[in-house]
Amino acid sequence: MAGPLVIEFLLAAVGIAINPPAVIASILLVSTSRRKALAFAAGWMVGLLVVGSVVMLVGDAVEQSGEASVVVLVAKAVVGVALLALAVAKWRSQRTASSDKDLPGWMRRLYDISAPRAFLAAMAYASLNPKTIAFNAAGVLAILGASLRPETEWTALVVFVLLSSLTVTAPVAFALLAPRRSTEVLAFAERWLGDNSSLVAAAVLLVLGLMVLYSGVEGLAQIYRSTSST
Repeated sequence: MAGPLVIEFLLAAVGIAINPPAVIASILLVSTSRRKALAFAAGWMVGLLVVGSVVMLVGDAVEQSGEASVVVLVAKAVVGVALLALAVAKWRSQRTASSDKDLPGWMRRLYDISAPRAFLAAMAYASLNPKTIAFNAAGVLAILGASLRPETEWTALVVFVLLSSLTVTAPVAFALLAPRRSTEVLAFAERWLGDNSSLVAAAVLLVLGLMVLYSGVEGLAQIYRSTSST
């Protein structure tokens, strides 16, 4: 991958990772049931992989049709605009609402949820949340823009999902490896996320949105200039 694409790839992974409801859910579950926490983490990764795979398959199909460059660039421009809109929405919500109001309703039922339902809830949230979908699409578009071999593209997608899931899987791993110390550290992480995550997420959305939008528009402009010159 070229430098800008690597940055887009990593920023998209960071954007997904900074997801307060998912991280807080993982922390809450690991404090009550490690089995449920493991199920939640697995569901989160499966949800991300499903969305990423759909975008990847569509991109590969477009590539075979010979229209890959234009379609991918248009998609990047659209995703860039969506990310910028989400950045504005996240910034405005930070100023008008508390972090508790941003938590989805299913989190109130975490203590009573079963492991299979924890898996399904995480998978649904990862695959249906608009912000997560936009970040996921941006990451996959960066992979497609690198013109890698098919097997390398899918490997990159798996790496992307693993990086994006670190904040959900890390609390579970930490609790398993250091059960005593993890209680205090995870409680601090939960408080910090509630206070700061919206601002960090807005910043990542803004930077990544500008990068993806510029990449798409600049690529389309180059195609237009080369077409007009001929």
